[in-house]
Amino acid sequence: EALIANGVKIEQIVQPFTYGGKMYPRGTFVIRTAQAFRPHVLDMMEAQDHPNDIPAPGAAPIPPYDSAGYTLALQMGVKFERVLDLGRLRTEAYVPRDASLASGSNGMWFGVPNWTDSYKDVFRILRTTGKAGLYKLEPGSQFGQFAFWDLDSKTENKAITHTFKLPRIALWDRYGGSMESGWTRWIMDQFGIPYKVVYPQELDAGQLNSKFDVIVFVDGAIPEELGPKRTPNTEGIPAVFQAWLGNINQETLPKLREFLENGGSIVTLGSSTSLAKLLGLPIESHLMEGGRPTPRTRYYVPGSILNVKVDNGQPVAWGMEDRANVMFDNSPVFKILDAAKVRPVAWFDSDKPLVSGWAWGQSYLKDGVAIAEAPVGKGKLYLFGPELLYRGQSWGTFRLFFNALLLSRAERVAP
Repeated sequence: EALIANGVKIEQIVQPFTYGGKMYPRGTFVIRTAQAFRPHVLDMMEAQDHPNDIPAPGAAPIPPYDSAGYTLALQMGVKFERVLDLGRLRTEAYVPRDASLASGSNGMWFGVPNWTDSYKDVFRILRTTGKAGLYKLEPGSQFGQFAFWDLDSKTENKAITHTFKLPRIALWDRYGGSMESGWTRWIMDQFGIPYKVVYPQELDAGQLNSKFDVIVFVDGAIPEELGPKRTPNTEGIPAVFQAWLGNINQETLPKLREFLENGGSIVTLGSSTSLAKLLGLPIESHLMEGGRPTPRTRYYVPGSILNVKVDNGQPVAWGMEDRANVMFDNSPVFKILDAAKVRPVAWFDSDKPLVSGWAWGQSYLKDGVAIAEAPVGKGKLYLFGPELLYRGQSWGTFRLFFNALLLSRAERVAP
């Protein structure tokens, strides 16, 4: 649909098709490159290969103007292959339609975590009936391991593993606006996820569990080191906006710790994952040499797509396959010092994880953790190092974020 919106023609095959010993079922999408927007099709499907732009031996790379790798199909988790000869393949034009709703053979399941669009229906049901859950499918199902279940269907089924309630979500922002927070708001609006924008002064006031189930801190919200609380300068600031002033500070930290210990969830993205170390969790940067960050002369990964290994047996990874492409922009990479206290969810198991873009010294990423979670008291802290929500494009990793939101008000029914 993104390609169609940009003028690309999409077709579907009307009969099974075999090519190179592989069978493609009816309904498989076909994107012909013999059309007016061929260059755009290739740009959205093929990996970008950015050159090493280094001005002199031993010098740091020159950063690109913007992302070095952005292949949309890879960001969205689309499986595709190049076919050089379609022969007399019969096709028909694809007409966009809502594909998020499904019907199970036994009861009222309406979507699966493997389909990102399904989360629109989860939150729609939670906003209306307030009754939704997760159902374990039969082994070998073509739809994956789980399905979302409408608990208002009056259908008794003992395979329900979790029930959900609508989470009360707080999304951090600051006076003047955070671009990352703005993109996150846009994504949640598209998926019908209700939230409240909160500013540092409200967090400093405490009593957060009485108002929220989960707090989201996007990239740039929490610094590596916290300064003292300062009275913000309100000169020239209209009274209606003065409550938006301030920053996360030393007095905010105990309020966040209290929120977690009392059962709240905190989702951190990008640099805001520094909260883990501020809370004293056994975690540090994987990209260190001699006590200092690995210098840019040896390691540098601007906006590019990397591949990670995923532990999809963990609830936060519902719907994910065992490997995923993540958008990465010199993002945090973790070294876990105590796996009993911080659990890895996704990590770099290769010394060549680059899929699209530019990665100078990518071997330094080997064995580093990209995504992790940690229990803190009765609550849970999620550490999402990569750009899981990158500019509203990375649909292939949205579900990690959505699962974290749902889990903040989930009750486990069965293992």
